Amino acid sequence: MQATLFPVISDKALKLPLYLTSIGHSYKEVHVDRPTGYAHFQWLHTVQGSGQLKIGHKTYDLTPGLGVFLHPNVPHQYYQTSEPWITEWFAFNGRSANRIAKDLGFTQSNVYELTQPKDIASLILKGYNLANSNSEHRYLDLTSYIFDTLVQIAKYAH
Repeated sequence: MQATLFPVISDKALKLPLYLTSIGHSYKEVHVDRPTGYAHFQWLHTVQGSGQLKIGHKTYDLTPGLGVFLHPNVPHQYYQTSEPWITEWFAFNGRSANRIAKDLGFTQSNVYELTQPKDIASLILKGYNLANSNSEHRYLDLTSYIFDTLVQIAKYAH
């Protein structure tokens, strides 16, 4: 079942090193054209079907097991090439986001092959459920979740 969430970002969350800005699980992708990029870091990977991603003058096919790590404000567009194009994704930011991304090897926007795509998809569902919870510590839990998920992506992305 398709699910997306764009949580309200509180002042408390903005003070954390990482905070979630949006998340999508089993998402049927649409055409996205961002000539000035997107304000947050984003991870997106294909679960079913296929799409194409354009960054600058390069075009990438996104098929099952392939994902993309996008840095903020990098112009890009993506769209489906076979139907349905189903993805898992999350976007984040924070005072430490740039440093953590670079320290984990995500120095620029790029496409990656995942050796454990189902594990990463499970993590996205976990993040969606966490973001949708009413826990009083949700923002702290999401900070930990984002870091842990980025570490797992770094382990399995080549």
